[in-house]
Amino acid sequence: MVEDRLSSLPDELIHKILASFDIKFVVQTCLLSSRWEFLWTSMPYLNFSNFGPLPKFVTNVLSHRNHQVEVSSVELDFHGAASQVFVKYYAFSHNVQQLTVTSWPKNDLANYPSTTLFSSKSLKHFTLTINDCMSAWNLTLRCFSVKVVVEVFDIITPQLSNLTLISSFHLNVINLIAPQLENLTIVNCSIKYLNAPPAGISSLSYRDYRPPMQLSKDPFHSLNKENICLYLLHGLTYEDACKTINMLQ
Repeated sequence: MVEDRLSSLPDELIHKILASFDIKFVVQTCLLSSRWEFLWTSMPYLNFSNFGPLPKFVTNVLSHRNHQVEVSSVELDFHGAASQVFVKYYAFSHNVQQLTVTSWPKNDLANYPSTTLFSSKSLKHFTLTINDCMSAWNLTLRCFSVKVVVEVFDIITPQLSNLTLISSFHLNVINLIAPQLENLTIVNCSIKYLNAPPAGISSLSYRDYRPPMQLSKDPFHSLNKENICLYLLHGLTYEDACKTINMLQ
């Protein structure tokens, strides 16, 4: 008789093993064993991928979960209203800490429930991936803020050519993964560190009334136009001057 070592593992470890699969596969797998039958109901990691419009399956998963277990990590494909409904009415009522959203150009990002997203008191890591293999495009994030400090904010945009960030608050680190980015504009953003792709950026415009943020350590090899304006309320300190010089490198 073959010993079933997997079933002898604690629930927490089995959850971590199943976390790499989408929730539909997780439910199907758990039904194969009486030991695992209800394990999916206490999964703290939810991966809803490739569902399109909100189907009955997703509704059933959410309604039959063990609601005493918080959702620590959520991964969503942004198709139709599915992820909007999930974020607005479920995810943040369960103190989600990490949210990954994959968006597609045909969807209207303006309708995304940003008020709910940025009022979360538990969110620590937000990743936004926008897929568009057809053409380069522009993105402007204006007046976006959170009530608590988000440790890391990821923007993943493979075809982005122009990015403008205006008036952001309480964001410590922004990881910008945009290999096609050429023009970057940052205005009055409380960002402490911006990790931007140094290879293709040719134009950088930065204006703020706070001490300058820290940019990526790697030099911008393609940069040929740079405009930095600092209007500090209490004057420029020696430390501020050093940070500004570091930006110019």
